[in-house]
Amino acid sequence: MRAALVLMLPLAFGPMATAQQIDLVVNGESLAGFVLPVEPVEGGLTISAERRWEWSSLDTKRLWLEGDVSIDLGDYVFSAPAAAVWINRIPSSGGLITQYAVFFPVASEPTRYAGVGAGGKELLVTGSTRGPVELTTVLTDRGAPVGKPELAKGVARLQRHLRAIATGAPVLEQRPDIDITPKPPEVPITVGASIKASTDSTLLPPITIRAADTGTLPIIAGSAMVSWFGGSIALDAATDAVTITGGVQIDATGMQTGDGPRDLQLSAESGVVFLEPGTLAALKAKGKDASPATTISALDIVGIYLEGDVVATDFQYTIRCRHVYYDLVRNKAYAADAVLRTVDRKGQLLVARAAEMQQVAGRQWRVGESTLSNSEFFVPHLSVGVSRATVTQTAAGDSFVIADDVTGRLGRVPFFWMPTVQGSLERLPIKSVQLGYGDPEGAVVGVELDPFVLLGLKPEPGLDATLEAGVQSQYGINADLRMKGDAGGAWNADFFGVYDFLNSEQTANSGYVTSANEWRGMVTADWVLQSSPDANTRLQLGVQSDPTLVSIFRPDDYQQRRPYETSAWTTSSTDNSIFDFGASISANDWVSTMWQLASRPYTAEKYPELNYRRFGDRIFGDAVTWSSEYTGSVMSLNLQDTDSLEIGADPDAISINPAFAATQNIRQAYEGAGYDSKMRGRVATRQEFAMPLDLGDVRVTPFASGNGIGYFFDDFKDYSAQSDSFRGLLSGGVRASTTLTASYDTVRSRLLDLERLRHVIKPYGTAWYGWDSNDLTNYPIYDQEWEGWSGGAVGQAGLDQRLQTMRGGPGNWQSVDWVTVDAGVVVDDRSNDLQRTVTPGDAFGLKNFQSPLPSFYAWRPEYSQWGDHLYGNGTWAVGDALGLYGMVTWMLEDRDSQGDDLAQGSVGFRITQSPAVTWYTEYRYVNTFDDTGLYPDDELLQGGLQYRVSENYNIALAGQYDFLAETFRSATGSITRQFPDFAVTINGGYDLITDAYSFGVGVSLGGQSANLGSALNSAFGQNSSLGGR
Repeated sequence: MRAALVLMLPLAFGPMATAQQIDLVVNGESLAGFVLPVEPVEGGLTISAERRWEWSSLDTKRLWLEGDVSIDLGDYVFSAPAAAVWINRIPSSGGLITQYAVFFPVASEPTRYAGVGAGGKELLVTGSTRGPVELTTVLTDRGAPVGKPELAKGVARLQRHLRAIATGAPVLEQRPDIDITPKPPEVPITVGASIKASTDSTLLPPITIRAADTGTLPIIAGSAMVSWFGGSIALDAATDAVTITGGVQIDATGMQTGDGPRDLQLSAESGVVFLEPGTLAALKAKGKDASPATTISALDIVGIYLEGDVVATDFQYTIRCRHVYYDLVRNKAYAADAVLRTVDRKGQLLVARAAEMQQVAGRQWRVGESTLSNSEFFVPHLSVGVSRATVTQTAAGDSFVIADDVTGRLGRVPFFWMPTVQGSLERLPIKSVQLGYGDPEGAVVGVELDPFVLLGLKPEPGLDATLEAGVQSQYGINADLRMKGDAGGAWNADFFGVYDFLNSEQTANSGYVTSANEWRGMVTADWVLQSSPDANTRLQLGVQSDPTLVSIFRPDDYQQRRPYETSAWTTSSTDNSIFDFGASISANDWVSTMWQLASRPYTAEKYPELNYRRFGDRIFGDAVTWSSEYTGSVMSLNLQDTDSLEIGADPDAISINPAFAATQNIRQAYEGAGYDSKMRGRVATRQEFAMPLDLGDVRVTPFASGNGIGYFFDDFKDYSAQSDSFRGLLSGGVRASTTLTASYDTVRSRLLDLERLRHVIKPYGTAWYGWDSNDLTNYPIYDQEWEGWSGGAVGQAGLDQRLQTMRGGPGNWQSVDWVTVDAGVVVDDRSNDLQRTVTPGDAFGLKNFQSPLPSFYAWRPEYSQWGDHLYGNGTWAVGDALGLYGMVTWMLEDRDSQGDDLAQGSVGFRITQSPAVTWYTEYRYVNTFDDTGLYPDDELLQGGLQYRVSENYNIALAGQYDFLAETFRSATGSITRQFPDFAVTINGGYDLITDAYSFGVGVSLGGQSANLGSALNSAFGQNSSLGGR
């Protein structure tokens, strides 16, 4: 057998588990098989340098560092121009231990000047730690460096050090072992003699040790029993080789790993098994030979060579190649023209194709120039080309890839490049790519990335991030980093930045502006800490660089988002009470949502505010319920400090007065109407008492309430001379309802899809009167729930009807609403006296007023928007696939408008023909109640279709026709082609309001339809799934 120094190394810091035995050559290339005789410390290992070369030797990570090298070993800090580092990990009863060796050609250690440090030339430092290892370098190269004689010296030094450990009985040290090369004896100087070079770096003859494998999973473990089969077997006793032809199958069984039993199966057209010297002779002496009936230990095998249609599998990975050589001594395999196929724990496939492939451990492969994909096609739909890659199948079942010079390809077409990528197969570096063109944005290119994969980091559980970057040829370059997590509570953060080309840009208001700033951006964040099931703390941050950023680059948010604010609130609740306390401000002097700009272009700031609410307390037994609310705040108004022109908005959106110019400062206009930014205090309360009565089948609930508000610090005399520092409302009313039902069990109709019928009729009504000490028009609105109430007399009567039937068939009958109709009438005494008016002190009509569209709220009548009207809404489920719906509001009193008394109305239908086909059509009319012509009524017909043509194709269309303009207001469409591992979406659209069109092509990885998201919303905005602006 091979001559070897057999050494069993027990783990010094805990009992050794049963492990595989492997032969290791002590050549200074790795720490494999050794436990350094140094007590592990708790402090970590911190390494920094300008450049590093990184590679592996068995289970040891190798580094060569250059340029301002600093290595912190806890109590020791070394500085050097270069260093070689060996790092590996070993298990112990107290957890993983990191042991290291560092060779400094020249080093200095500051503490040596105090007499407790070390320094000098050719310094070797060895140690171990339980702490973390941190590595920071500017540049990274894969593979061992070439032409570094100092590295060879370091290998020789470590070899001698390990040889001494292997052959001696070292004493366990309690600090890093610093081995300084002894100074050679001085040689007398002889004039004219030659200078002899030092021979210190000469490598000693290598020795071999047999040790417990503490980290690397062997390709074929020493515990395996190996057998082979073939058409023809020839033995060569001189070389101890077994040649097999006519079809080869080799089985290695009985291997035990940390994950359980593992077998390896090899097959090929022919092959050679190289045995330890003397193995065939030993078998013959025992009366055996190397026939298929013979099974031998893997320790008796040096290597295995196979060629011709080679297949190797352990049933978790599979390699196919032309040639392969398994070097069992060095635990490596070399394959030519190889295809690696492995599947992670989630069933995700990884296929690697390479001209040369090297297996360096049981579940780790290195490849040169290769292609990685999730497809077994020879030319996969989506693939990644790399110059070098390491694929590791972790103990958890994931495939971890480290790759350099990465090029993404669609078929054979490259579409992105990155210098290096590290990450799990579950997370791809690119999520989607989108190309397009829009007017006026110009050409658009965007990409959505996973920043953790790009940086080679593994995110903490619950942490996610997305990086979007895009270029719009007429607008600029933008990037958006969105993060979310649940550390200490659910949180979200969004960092958006733009480098602006300073060209004319279109806002979501349809106007054009030119930015004065090249660098623009915004930060939004929110965090909710759930301290208990009934209590939480909420933090928000919202900051923008300028007033048009959101309307240009985030049109969806501009139209739909809640107001941006910076706030902190804490809330606690019980079964019937809520307490909250906090403060909120606006970090900007403008509003960044369209609905806020069109209603009240200012923000109410609170510093602070306290609210306490109780609902449904029982008093007088259970006869009366008592609900109460209390609030106290210090507040002010932050008015929009821009004009309409600056934000690209129509001045008609601010004021109905044609004299309101585009250059009129909005803040100054509101201050002219009596608004200001003074700090005021407010305390308010609302008390309501209700007494539910059941009078047979009729339920009657008399109720009474009182509201009170007091203001301090300042009054509102500049806003209205009729205002007062106290305002109160006393009110009372009654609600009544009953329910009548009738069943018709004999009703059957295939035409109407009816199976029995049930008729539910619910008449209801409300009568209410409230006395208000002062009109709401005499106060600016800070909060609609407090300043927005008003008094009056009102009566409501309505009838809610439902026809119900059974659908679904035998075994699946379900009750459904076949027809529903809710209709009623509301009459009040306020008429139009709270509508918008122009007064001598308010030339632009900016004071507080009610909406011209009436609505009644029976649960709190004081919040109602007054006006006599009829209302109704209904639905008809014609069948499981077809549904009709509609609603109407009709005025019973005159109100300024261009049309008749129809306030609003709509009718439409939705058809779900099958899970693959859905479409809808709706007609809608909205009266703007403006007789000046500045705000035309809306009369629209809109529809949409989503059609899944097949498993691979999906079509979506949507459009809106304007009857008054007699043209299409918008039209969008998209076609999505689904591939096994990605999706391609082609979309386009036109928007009449902004007079803009767009066209785009998106690629989304992972098999989902492409949607680039917010970084390119200016080009693919309001309906990103359809690609419209």
